[in-house]
Amino acid sequence: DKIEKSMRFSESFPGEELLNVLLGVNLNCNVVFFNRQHNTLPGYKEILQDISRKTGGISIDTGNLVNGLEVIKKHTDFYYELIFKFDGNPVDKNILVTTRSHLLNETAKMHLYYKKKFKKDEFKYLMDWLTQAEKEISITGYSLENHRLSFIISGFKRSRANTQQPGPGHIRVDIRLINDQQETVYETGNTLKAADDSVSISLDLPSKYNGYFKLSITAGDLISGKNFELKKYIKL
Repeated sequence: DKIEKSMRFSESFPGEELLNVLLGVNLNCNVVFFNRQHNTLPGYKEILQDISRKTGGISIDTGNLVNGLEVIKKHTDFYYELIFKFDGNPVDKNILVTTRSHLLNETAKMHLYYKKKFKKDEFKYLMDWLTQAEKEISITGYSLENHRLSFIISGFKRSRANTQQPGPGHIRVDIRLINDQQETVYETGNTLKAADDSVSISLDLPSKYNGYFKLSITAGDLISGKNFELKKYIKL
């Protein structure tokens, strides 16, 4: 759904954005191309092939759906991180791991890797990560008065600091104005270091732009790799 919405506002496929999203959540992208495929955007196939390669996936060019899915089924693997609550008792713990494929109804092949000892710093890093695991970057407080644009970015992760206090967040902000011909007439971007849990941004859009435009504001959390895009149809 996000890809389709992005394509409505641009003449090119948002390949870089899709790659960042997949890498941010550790997903492999596998692609099947059919020989009867028509009316794709220029370079669409090459972009998806590049994305699948960079995420550790594969791309198959075939006219047979079954054969393509069989190749992917043999290629696909699964990776899980198991985290359990430590009760403070420093004795050996036993964990039983059982995996089963709901589609094939057979036990999946797997290898279990683990560390027996953890340093104090590693535990602290894990706890910091867990407290931020549910965070999702978002844009709120949107307002536009004449050409003055304001909004608030929050929900981003903070970096790990050497002290008890969290470090700064790192955010990429991109703003675009798109006319009715799907042309980007104005674009600006900046990378911010956020010392607090939210950032308030206000700026003046160029006064020479008047009329109806599509406004796109993208906030990227460079630490978590997650993005949030706010789109509005505005009048200046």
